Amino acid sequence: MQTFRAFLRFSWGAATKNTPEEQLSFIVAAAEDMMYSRKQVRGGSRFNGAVHLILESLFERNRQVRDHSLRIRQFINDFGTWMGLGEEEVACLCSAGLLHDIGMASISDEILNKNSMLTETEQREVLRHPEVGGRILHANGDTAVYAEAVLYHHENWDGTGYPRGLAGERIPFEARVLAIADAYDRMKYGLNGRGTRYKDEMMILEEFERCKGRQFDPELTEKLLEWKTEKKHPAS
Repeated sequence: MQTFRAFLRFSWGAATKNTPEEQLSFIVAAAEDMMYSRKQVRGGSRFNGAVHLILESLFERNRQVRDHSLRIRQFINDFGTWMGLGEEEVACLCSAGLLHDIGMASISDEILNKNSMLTETEQREVLRHPEVGGRILHANGDTAVYAEAVLYHHENWDGTGYPRGLAGERIPFEARVLAIADAYDRMKYGLNGRGTRYKDEMMILEEFERCKGRQFDPELTEKLLEWKTEKKHPAS
């Protein structure tokens, strides 16, 4: 009689709630991300493991970047689903949202965790993060699909953004969605713990209306405003 042995493997993830203000859902999501990162490192390709290690290290170095990325992923999931995008497209956008600031891994802790105004030299260093992130993702066959979204998520509809100065529909759709999600989150929660000048959601939506067709895709901006209005005043 032949016997078979079964070997169980498991991956785990952990995250810590450091302040009472942190939402439990973000902490759980961070633990899940670490778990999936460990699974990919063990079972995925060398480059796939590298991407996840870089992301995990970045999140450990800066909690604000981690929370921002997790919120972006959730925002895109909700917004993309509301727009009627396909499940696979929403999942791809969510992954791009989680990865969109991975290029910040190249920034020193001194700059990454600085709460005061950045110098001109430091600002130039931060502005490189879309290009660095795009290169990291493009180097890995499994994440190359997200590279353009990450590379171009700071481009503006009118061509005044960076790093390439693309305009209009030359900016990939995924990057245009990321730009809206990224800006919304920064307006609502501030940047790196420095607070925000927007006192409520109405002010944020007014800013999107003002920047429609300049910084943001006008059609996507209209959809955002419609979605937020519908959420605030759901049909009875």
